[in-house]
Amino acid sequence: MPKHNHRNNDAGQKLFGRKIEGSSFRKFITTALTTLIVFLLLLWRLQPQQVSLRPGDEATQTITANRAAVYVDVEETERLRLEAANSVSPVYNRDANAIAVAERTAFDIFAAAQTVRDDEALPTALDKVDRLRDQLDVSLSSPTLSLLVKMQEGAFERRRASIVQIVREQMAGEIRSNTDDLKNAREKAAAAADKLDISAQFKQMEAELAKVALRNNLIYDAQATQEKQQQAARQVEEQRRQLQPGDIIISLGETVIQRHLAMFEALGLVQPTIDYSQALALLLLVISLTLSIVVFVFRFAPQAHRDERLFYTLCASMVLAILIIRLLEGNPYHPIWALTTVTTLAMFLSVVISSEVAVAAVVFMAIVVGSMSAGGDTRLLIATAICGMAAAYAVPTGHTRTTMLTRAALLTAFINPAVLGISSKVLGMNIAYEQLGVAAAAGLASAILAFGLVMVIQRPLRLITEMRLIELLNPNEALLKDLLTEAAGSYQSSVMVANLAEPAAEAIAANGLLTRTCCMYHDIGKLKRPLFFAENQFGVENPHDHLSPHLSALVLISHVKEGMEMAEEAGLPAEIAAVIPEHHGTSLVSYLYRKAATEADDPEEVREADFRYDGPRPQSRETAIIMLADTVEAAARTMEDPQPQRIEELVNHLVDAKIEDGQLDEAPLTFHDITTIKESFIHTLNRMFHHRTRYPDNFLPENMRGLTGPKPDEDSASEGGNSSSAS
Repeated sequence: MPKHNHRNNDAGQKLFGRKIEGSSFRKFITTALTTLIVFLLLLWRLQPQQVSLRPGDEATQTITANRAAVYVDVEETERLRLEAANSVSPVYNRDANAIAVAERTAFDIFAAAQTVRDDEALPTALDKVDRLRDQLDVSLSSPTLSLLVKMQEGAFERRRASIVQIVREQMAGEIRSNTDDLKNAREKAAAAADKLDISAQFKQMEAELAKVALRNNLIYDAQATQEKQQQAARQVEEQRRQLQPGDIIISLGETVIQRHLAMFEALGLVQPTIDYSQALALLLLVISLTLSIVVFVFRFAPQAHRDERLFYTLCASMVLAILIIRLLEGNPYHPIWALTTVTTLAMFLSVVISSEVAVAAVVFMAIVVGSMSAGGDTRLLIATAICGMAAAYAVPTGHTRTTMLTRAALLTAFINPAVLGISSKVLGMNIAYEQLGVAAAAGLASAILAFGLVMVIQRPLRLITEMRLIELLNPNEALLKDLLTEAAGSYQSSVMVANLAEPAAEAIAANGLLTRTCCMYHDIGKLKRPLFFAENQFGVENPHDHLSPHLSALVLISHVKEGMEMAEEAGLPAEIAAVIPEHHGTSLVSYLYRKAATEADDPEEVREADFRYDGPRPQSRETAIIMLADTVEAAARTMEDPQPQRIEELVNHLVDAKIEDGQLDEAPLTFHDITTIKESFIHTLNRMFHHRTRYPDNFLPENMRGLTGPKPDEDSASEGGNSSSAS
């Protein structure tokens, strides 16, 4: 390369370095501002309006939940715990001596009676009854005492045995204290005595004696019972209730009870002070999320990192989405609006930048939206994440705008209500069918809104989107229409270059649609002076025949500058405008340079720099491919015998020449990419110049004979263009 070109390149690198540094600083400031704004929007939730109501007060206004929250229903919890405590069986301790004591009581009564009966110092039966009453610790009726003293010896023994048997039978069962068990046992004992085949007086006596002998054999343990009840109550979990945004907490004039206070507490309305540790944690969370998405964009979406427009669009759109969601908080349909906002953002970023960036933004938004409310909203986090990712990939590629919009709208209209309903059911939250219908309608609206936003901003910001590229390929676009009507040869050449470059771009995973669009606009500068370019000279005199080589070169090279001016006036995206100078790079107009050297008195005085384009060299894979395709297409059109071997030699020679001239030094192409591009060019040209059958004139109508090309015996001297046109 000439020395002055190296100096220009060094200066360009210094300028480019300063641009990079300035761009990095601006993006750093943008990232910091985005982090700060998001943090402040989330910090908003830490400052709720204070409610100073107490139990027994009357509400002076209707208070509704401004966000989702979970509170403990104290009254319901206490009721369930009381039920659990009351359902506990009392604890009784068995009295191991109860049976023995009961039997001994019966024996002691008969023993005392036997002693009185044998006491001869008591002259009368009345005296014996009185003595027996005094000796007994239990109270017996006079008839019973009289029978114990007067009955026959044999009857005395039988009644003692009978009463002991009745007492044993009843004491064998459970007789619990603090219950009616003892009363029931005594009634059973009386019933057993009543069944005996004895007189009524003896039945009455046995019932009375059994009554005084029976006692409780299970003693109630109050302390153990209380501990058991407390344990059962502790096992009842707190009854938590879900509050949704818009739920009425208390109505105007309603009396405040404990449940209202619990809801106020859960919503942070009782003591609305900022928890600075929580605020710090929130700031760290936002910083982590912002850094994560910046690193993701830098690593997996370098085009969004390099292009400041895309980077600023990403940051601004996420901040705007969070602001919208925050402003709509408290609305009964807040979950639906939040979901709609995230899906709109996902489709918007998918069209403007890429699906990968859209997914990263969706993850960011899902975490932010889920953490907006106190305690978090798991349902909204899940729904926004799933629906947002689906929306990011709902936009089809390579389709018309109508097809893209229709598919995206139908998918979001189905996915949004389905995921919202399923996540609500899984988390035990109720959602009305009416809300699901609104979610479906909002899904349709989100697609329309996303595409509408894209159409609004893509022209002012000159963004490259698939929609914009498809629009620019429309032959009715002003520049293309002018090119077709005023420079038809250049238009057809652009089409041929596009047919050659697009498959090559796709072969190395470059942007094929962008490549084709760039091809259609790469020579728009020729509109200024179309007749100065060979492809537009249809049977007219070549203007260059009357110009010096230097002036001819100046005219040819000037079409680059003029094309860039036209691109600026038309508002073409920067990526498309860049191909106008880059597809020539700093190439040499070799024919005019050699002509000037031949005509000059001193060839050494002819400067090569005067016959080179100003550049820059191709900076992207797409512009590099277009440079090579433009060169190959122009040369291929002049081939007289486009045989496969000659095509391969031509492609290899032209591409290698560009490499040797240093035109691809700044393009991000690998050796493998170069090889793949060559193979694609060769394959495409072979298809373009495929052999067509030449029919003899006697097989054609008389008015067409001699018009389809040279005679069969002259085919070897014919040009490929003539042969192909015969068909």
